[in-house]
Amino acid sequence: PSQIVAAGGAGDLVVLDKNTLFSEGQRRRYEPAVHAQRALAVTDYGFAAASKHELRVFFSSSKGGEDWRLRFRTNDAEGEDQRVHAVCGWGFADDPLFAMADSAGKLRLVRHRRVVREVAYDASPVLSLARAGDLLFAGTSAGALVVWRVLLTAKALDATVVLAIKPHAAGVSAVGA
Repeated sequence: PSQIVAAGGAGDLVVLDKNTLFSEGQRRRYEPAVHAQRALAVTDYGFAAASKHELRVFFSSSKGGEDWRLRFRTNDAEGEDQRVHAVCGWGFADDPLFAMADSAGKLRLVRHRRVVREVAYDASPVLSLARAGDLLFAGTSAGALVVWRVLLTAKALDATVVLAIKPHAAGVSAVGA
């Protein structure tokens, strides 16, 4: 990717081009989200930012604007404090795919601008996500590293757990692949 994205606690986003990083005035600012941005994913075709209850997707071709926004709500039983902690994106500009993980342990798979599948390993908050090929790695606050196999077909997007290990008792706050 040729861009660096920074998110602020007030919901604002700033995009820097790596080729003009040290030039003044070469920063694009995006309209702030209602809530603080909790997670970012940079892809080959743009980036995604997630806050409390929404996923915002921006494509590199945009001129400082938002390409689409997905809002989702939790029901009252899940509580209002269910927040997105991690997001991961892949796919192509004409068919972007995302995984969002939250404080209730849910993993939401997004395709065609909608949540197409919700899965969970347990109720532990998911703090981090990373992807390598068809595997999605989720780190939880309970110290588990859960490995999901993401199954993608022309009509479906699904995930199944293939491995769960507990490398840290204090939680897996970051994971990279």
